[in-house]
Amino acid sequence: MQQLLYLGSLLLALGAGVVWGVSTRLVGARTLTRLIFAALYLLVFSIGFRIGRTEEVATGFARVGLLSLLYAAAAVGGTAAVLLLLFSLASRRAAARGRRRDNNTSLAGLEWQILKEPLRLLAVLLAGCAVGFSPLLPGYQGDGFTTWVLYVLLVLIGISVSRSGISVKEIFSHPDLLLLPAGTIAGSLAGGLLVALLMRQPLGEALAVSAGFGWYSLSGVLLAELGGPTLGAIAFLTNMFREVLALLLIPLLARSAYPHIGIGVAGATSTDVTLPLIEMSYGPRAVPLALSSGGILCLCVPVLVPLLFHLG
Repeated sequence: MQQLLYLGSLLLALGAGVVWGVSTRLVGARTLTRLIFAALYLLVFSIGFRIGRTEEVATGFARVGLLSLLYAAAAVGGTAAVLLLLFSLASRRAAARGRRRDNNTSLAGLEWQILKEPLRLLAVLLAGCAVGFSPLLPGYQGDGFTTWVLYVLLVLIGISVSRSGISVKEIFSHPDLLLLPAGTIAGSLAGGLLVALLMRQPLGEALAVSAGFGWYSLSGVLLAELGGPTLGAIAFLTNMFREVLALLLIPLLARSAYPHIGIGVAGATSTDVTLPLIEMSYGPRAVPLALSSGGILCLCVPVLVPLLFHLG
């Protein structure tokens, strides 16, 4: 029930932004873009701060950190591979939003334009981690601040969506509405299976960790109760790392031949933390698809995690 209330509050913030955008034009397009950028950087900094303040990172990184990073990379890589295969078979390519290279733009310049935003986000994230690891603000974890910044971002995104002309029919008729979450689930679990085989991890545990789809708070709690604190820490870090990898990859994947892979890589976080970056990288028309894909995955997490855990 608590998780449903949380998702409901996110949708309420987004809806409030839509209503605001329809009813008033106090915020211009340029100002809105600047506000979204500023809030996004603030959100990424706060995520880095929380990583630095996470006890599992500070005390157990050497033990579980590398395994968690391997799980996250396998889940992201598996998702990208499966979605690439599905989109290739379906012969569907989507036009990515972004700068087009003209005759005066060198290849090196194009590569820098593509990499610039992920590098900025990485720098902001590392700065947040450094502050989190430091003795500044002792006892402060930053959870409430992150939540409020997220709500502000969702309101701003709602304003942007209200001005994009998206229709409800367009949302539910999108050909990738079910393909994205299905491919994300299959790819994430395939990555978990690969880690289980390579690292000789229990199959049920590996699949359950991968079934968090980036929702680190819920998956970490579930697996801490099912398999103990160490497995809970692995699940927590795995899905936190997946969120970080998604933040770095989404701007790059948005410019690929199959840009919606970036939404799949985001997993369940496409409903909240990575949604602002998706909107900035793809445009407002991608927001409903991201919300629907992430929402389906959120509903699957509390079912799949305990179910898959008991396989092993």
